[in-house]
Amino acid sequence: MASLPCYSSFDEKQRLYINGNEDSFIISTKDEINELLVTISGLYQSKSPVDLIFRGVNNAKYKLFNSAQRQWNENEFDKKGLSYFEFFGGYVEEAKRTPVLNHVYNRYGIPNEKRDFPILALLRHYGFPTPLLDWSYTIETALFFAIDDYKVSSTDTIDDYISVYMIDKTKQYEFYNSKDIFPLGIGVKGFSDWDDDGIHSNSCYYLSDFEPERYSLVKSNYPYNNLRVQDDRQETTILNHRIILQDGLLVFNPHGKKCLEEMFNISVFEEGANLEVSPFCCFNIHKSLIPFIINKVLTPKSISKEFIYPDISRIVSDVADRKKL
Repeated sequence: MASLPCYSSFDEKQRLYINGNEDSFIISTKDEINELLVTISGLYQSKSPVDLIFRGVNNAKYKLFNSAQRQWNENEFDKKGLSYFEFFGGYVEEAKRTPVLNHVYNRYGIPNEKRDFPILALLRHYGFPTPLLDWSYTIETALFFAIDDYKVSSTDTIDDYISVYMIDKTKQYEFYNSKDIFPLGIGVKGFSDWDDDGIHSNSCYYLSDFEPERYSLVKSNYPYNNLRVQDDRQETTILNHRIILQDGLLVFNPHGKKCLEEMFNISVFEEGANLEVSPFCCFNIHKSLIPFIINKVLTPKSISKEFIYPDISRIVSDVADRKKL
C-alpha cells in the first residue's frame, strides 16, 4: 500500500502558508494560544459569520487531502484502472438506488442527475470516502476535531503539534460556493475531466447551505448576526443534522493527487491555472496545550462528541425522562 506525502518539518511546511514566517505559525505556550484566540475573536467582530472558515487536523505533518484522495492513492487504484471519479462515484450511484434517499430527494424536488453533491455531503459525515473536505465557520469546531482522541506529547517535533487552518474568504478573489456557480445544480460527472487539466489546474469549490444565494459572487453583507441555514436550494443539510451542529461546509477537490494548500499556492498567471486564490493561514499548536484548550474553549461551550455527533433518539429520550421527573 502506498502512502500519501506528509510534511517532514515546519521548514518544509511554512512556505505554503501566508503566516509561515510569523509567530502565529507555531504556538507553544498558553500566552500564544490566548493571543491567537483574541485575534480570531477580533476578526469575528469585524467580519460576517461566514467570512472565516476553519479546519482542524490532529497532526501537523498531514497535508490537506480528502478521504477519497487518501484511499484512492494509498490503494493505488489509478494503477488498477480505476479513476479518482470512478472510485467515489461508485458510492454515489449505489446511494441513488436507496429508497429512503430517493424518497427524501424527491420531496425536495432534486432530480436524480442533481443528487450527487447532497449524497456526497451525507456520505462524508458517515465515514465514506468522498472528494469533500470538512471545514467549519467556527474555530471551536476546528479545535474539537484537531484534538479528538489526542495524546499529550512532551517532545517538540512536527508530530507533536496539531494544526488549525483558516481561510479568510474575503481575501480569496475566486473561491465560490458551488451553487452560485451552478445555480441549476450539477453532477460530479461534470467535473470528471478536471483531474487531467495539468500541473497548474487549481479548480475547487465549497458547498454551504449557510450562505444566501449569490453571496460568494457579490460578497454583500450577510443578512443575519448569526449563522443560519438558508431557504434556497440545499445541498449539505438534507438528512444531515451533524453538519448543522458542526457549523460546517465542505470543500470539493476534483483533483486526485493535489492537496488543497498546494492549489491555493498556484498563481493565476501560471499556464493552466483556473482560479485566483491565495495562500491561507495555518496555526500549529503544541499538543501539551490541549488540556488548556479543552478547559478554556470547548467545555464552556459544551462542545463534545455528544454535541458534534448527536444521537437524536437519545436526546429525545433524555427529554422524556427529565419530564417524568
